[in-house]
Amino acid sequence: MANLFDYLLWRGDLPFSAVAFNEVDGMILARFAYADLENAEPLRCNEATLGAVAQALAEKRTQETDDTALLRALANSERFRDLRLCDYENRFDAETQTQFSAVTVRLTQALSYLAFRGTDTTLVGWKESFNMAFLCPVPSQRAAADYLARAAEKPGRFLLGGHSKGGNLAVYAAAVCPPEVRERIEAVYNYDGPGFEASVLQSAGYRAIVPRVHTFVPQSSIVGMLLEHEENITVVRSTQTNGIQQHDVCSWEVLPRGFLCAEERTSSSRFIDATVSAWLDGIDHAQRKRVIDTVYAALEQTHAQTLQELGENRFAALKAVLRAARHFDDETKNAVTQTLRLLMRSVQKELPTLRRKNN
Repeated sequence: MANLFDYLLWRGDLPFSAVAFNEVDGMILARFAYADLENAEPLRCNEATLGAVAQALAEKRTQETDDTALLRALANSERFRDLRLCDYENRFDAETQTQFSAVTVRLTQALSYLAFRGTDTTLVGWKESFNMAFLCPVPSQRAAADYLARAAEKPGRFLLGGHSKGGNLAVYAAAVCPPEVRERIEAVYNYDGPGFEASVLQSAGYRAIVPRVHTFVPQSSIVGMLLEHEENITVVRSTQTNGIQQHDVCSWEVLPRGFLCAEERTSSSRFIDATVSAWLDGIDHAQRKRVIDTVYAALEQTHAQTLQELGENRFAALKAVLRAARHFDDETKNAVTQTLRLLMRSVQKELPTLRRKNN
């Protein structure tokens, strides 16, 4: 059951000129995009080697985590350490509910990988992700399109990629860019990122890029199955048994040149997918917005800024939501009631199918 750390042992001493870039390399760079790059001293001058940045960030860490281990492994990897990082961008705005970050990795003089960060641990970041249920584009999607446009002002070709929301941003940027820019995109790597609503899927830009979109999800994917996909999806084996924990790419199983794949998603993943899809189909954008905004406003009253802070004060968060529910206007109460009713109806409809498959 090898993972990305085993891959770095197998391939870490081989430059891309010896073994070509593949889907696991893209996943590693997508995970690296979550690093605290805004505090990386070597990037203060806009450009630095990946190894120097990884080493500087690893030295700042006091706890041994998968991210710390990854930074050290990248700093020592001949395959990754000499790659050039540039054009790092980080936007965070609570008022507009914007959380966006991206960095460009120069693989060769002629080819760059644009790595888009997924949702971070802030409540603002998660709120923006939930906003995708009723709004497109959200601010980070517009920011991703702008980032690609600026990158395209320089010569060369591109790979785009990201994990979770970052994968969605990579696909969106490729779908809405001008045709002459899209021609320079070799591939888009989406690692368990959510899909889109019909308006995006039916656009000419999406149709043009979809053959080059490579989407990977774990067996029990939850996040990656949200909204709709038209591209081919590859199912990857994970060492985790819990569905949401499989979202962590460190649990994905790899081979020397790619992922260890499964034939299909688990019945529980298909069950959740069908349930959520039926639920969303039953409520319009205005209802989705009202419910999400109301719950978020209640959580803001706890003064928590991150999921960790919210978890540490989960009882206060629950009380805030329940307190807000008592003061809902009739329209919001009806929206919440209808939302819950449709969700339960979807669960009841799909549950027999899940039971039959499990038996």
